[in-house]
Amino acid sequence: MDEIKVIYAYMTESGTTEEADITDIITGFSIKTTIEAQPGVLSITAIMDGFEFILGSLLSIRAGDNAIFDGFIFSVTTSKSKVVTIQAYDVLRYLKNKDTYVFGKDMTAADIFETVCKRLELEAGEIDETSWKQPPNVYENAGGFDIIREAIENTLTAEKKFFVLIPDRKKINFKNIENLRTDIVIDEENGEIDFEHNANIDQQTYNQIKIISEDAKTWKVQRDDDHIKQWGLLQYSQKFGEPVKEDQLPELAEKIAALYNKPQQTLQLTCFGNWKIRAGSGVHVKFSGFKSFDNDQGYYVRECTHTVSNGKHEMNLDLCANNII
Repeated sequence: MDEIKVIYAYMTESGTTEEADITDIITGFSIKTTIEAQPGVLSITAIMDGFEFILGSLLSIRAGDNAIFDGFIFSVTTSKSKVVTIQAYDVLRYLKNKDTYVFGKDMTAADIFETVCKRLELEAGEIDETSWKQPPNVYENAGGFDIIREAIENTLTAEKKFFVLIPDRKKINFKNIENLRTDIVIDEENGEIDFEHNANIDQQTYNQIKIISEDAKTWKVQRDDDHIKQWGLLQYSQKFGEPVKEDQLPELAEKIAALYNKPQQTLQLTCFGNWKIRAGSGVHVKFSGFKSFDNDQGYYVRECTHTVSNGKHEMNLDLCANNII
């Protein structure tokens, strides 16, 4: 494991920023990231040694030359035994701020992301473009996460492309998850693996898709009689307004069926740690004790928790093979 350093950056009374290496007082930490509408969180336990941890200050985890996590301190708890528990969030935390937005025609999810960032005084980083035009909408007192999430879900339905928000220090990147695939293989050569696999048709599996026009006078039904016979009727129904045209309903129904007309499968792993993996990463899984999928199956990381304790680095991963949401 690369040498881990924990760097604390704080503002002095004179207004300058100072950095301190506090690795020696850290007893353990964990980093959790998710593709859901939540910020990444760093939880640290430390022994109080004359340090005052100031709310809003920056904590950075570094492994060798690589920056692993940058988070802003939001909570500090001190016990009688002088143990300090610190919770820091990455820059995505500020997308919880609420405001009122009016979006007109011809805006993509990427456009909405940029607009929200600008309104909330956040810096947009790398942006993977989208082509689907979102329907006009008004959001009253809505959180930035909620607005961007809805635009991402609309794009997934229309384009079969899923986008995630990736923090990059004080910037936020808007990335197509297809561009986050890695060549990392999780196998038994690097240590013991514990796992739990689930396959289900209970959540987000549909064998009949009903797409309805805005005036509710036209609809398109896409059904799979074989799966209906096997599973019973599982129907998805949604009304679409602008920018969906009546002649686009059949194509949209087919795209939605391609996403949801299949069992959903998830895999939870506890395994060796690899700092290159975070929520949104694409990885391969290959080990002898797991036979539910083909060997070397590709997955996306829905949720990732890195834990470092007593010099040991492990990961808990929640992986998905099919749908992302």
